[in-house]
Amino acid sequence: MIFEDAPTPHHPIEHPNGDLHQWFMYKCMEVHQGEMKLLKCINILRIHNDRWLPDQLLANFQLGKAIQIENLHKTFLLIDLPIGGKKNILMDFLLDQCFAHGTSTNGLPQDHFQLSQAILAINSMVQFSYRWMEEIARQLNQTEALPLLKENLRIENEIGNRLMAWSTTSHKEKM
Repeated sequence: MIFEDAPTPHHPIEHPNGDLHQWFMYKCMEVHQGEMKLLKCINILRIHNDRWLPDQLLANFQLGKAIQIENLHKTFLLIDLPIGGKKNILMDFLLDQCFAHGTSTNGLPQDHFQLSQAILAINSMVQFSYRWMEEIARQLNQTEALPLLKENLRIENEIGNRLMAWSTTSHKEKM
């Protein structure tokens, strides 16, 4: 099978130089970069998209992202990593899709559906990233970082539940 050697939290593969810690740091940097871009995207959506996304949902989303970024900054300090980001091509693609459909001016229901699916895909990707980071932190005995990562995962799950509720109710209303 092509993915049998793919890394997962239960089947980690060390970085070519044998340093799982470095791989953990790269993931922290990727998630940080994605969270920063996502926060910027949310700010833009709040300006452009008052007809589809409830302001309270965006405000909660924005607050959650701000807390998660702060927790990531603390994690960076705990693992002795300079605060910075690393490009994540998939996150960039999803954010581009989110921005394209969120700032669309034609107001078609399919744009709303595509926007909600892009936001939910981003949320799922970030949830999996936090789960992976939490598991690797546990393996690396990064006990100080574990509560921060657990809190970020809890926030992301809560955001995901709210987004899912919004997505399903708003699609019923549009049909």
